[in-house]
Amino acid sequence: MSKRVSQLHPAVRRVLHFVSVTTTYTLLFGVLSLLQKYTIGLIPEFKNLQFMGIPIEPIVIAVSSIFIIVKYFDVSSPYN
Repeated sequence: MSKRVSQLHPAVRRVLHFVSVTTTYTLLFGVLSLLQKYTIGLIPEFKNLQFMGIPIEPIVIAVSSIFIIVKYFDVSSPYN
């Protein structure tokens, strides 16, 4: 496959690389968010936490998912 990839136009490879990396990050974020929502998100005290009327749960889940992705995953694509 790498032989066919190297024959692509550079602009097409850049677009495919962007789509591949973006999709991978989005999939990781979704899986980690769902995993956290249905494990620690079911704790009643955590679910009901609010700061000035704003629920804390989605913010904590999003920030921790982004942290885990940046810290522990190395995303690459064959189009780079």
